[in-house]
Amino acid sequence: MKQHSILEALSKREHELVKNASKRYGEMYYNSELSINFFNSFSINNENGLPFILFTIDLKNNLYLALLSIIRKHASQALVMFRKCIESAVLATYGLHVQDLNYFGKITKDKTIDINQETLYKANKWIEKNYSETSDYLKAKKDLINSHFSHSNILAVGIFNHNNWTENIETFFNKETDFEFFTKAMLCTLADSSCYIINFFIRISMRYSSIITFNEQHKSEFKNIDLKVQQTNYNFSILMKLYKSKSNLQI
Repeated sequence: MKQHSILEALSKREHELVKNASKRYGEMYYNSELSINFFNSFSINNENGLPFILFTIDLKNNLYLALLSIIRKHASQALVMFRKCIESAVLATYGLHVQDLNYFGKITKDKTIDINQETLYKANKWIEKNYSETSDYLKAKKDLINSHFSHSNILAVGIFNHNNWTENIETFFNKETDFEFFTKAMLCTLADSSCYIINFFIRISMRYSSIITFNEQHKSEFKNIDLKVQQTNYNFSILMKLYKSKSNLQI
């Protein structure tokens, strides 16, 4: 008789969570996907855009991993991935300023990469000096993750279901209320933050138009996505106020 491993059971449960996500979370799920997909909607005009495009690809991949982690009920993993998204966004825009890929790391004689460990620090300082509002926004997000979820602590372990410690795969997933407030809130945050970064990319592209371009069609498409995200998030905030004020509210 074939024995199924715990890993197979976890994988099966995660597959079900992903498969049902669009039906379960509706616009909140679709908004996250739409906003992430928009990171494909710009043109690189010359090879000087290579650092930007490489870090933007990393940003997009990290956003997808964060989205997968959210709908698979792994909040800590999602937030750690989102922390990487913030760093990728900072390095992508700094890449428009520096433009030399060797500045970020060089291939040594033994074919390993010697990473410039000061690059992220300098990139953060550059954004702080030139785009202080964006710097404050990203720093606040990152500081919150660093203080609560980057390391093991009682808050991080407290978001798991611990009703039954014995042979229960549910302890692997976040515990939730019937309303699934935490998952929905994270989906709203992911879509909102993605839109914020895209808005920043569009704004900074005007300064570096010789390297990257968002055409008018792309801007119009994004404006519609951004409005949709803001409306959905606003509606969610109203529902949450009602939910908190009426404990017996069924949603």
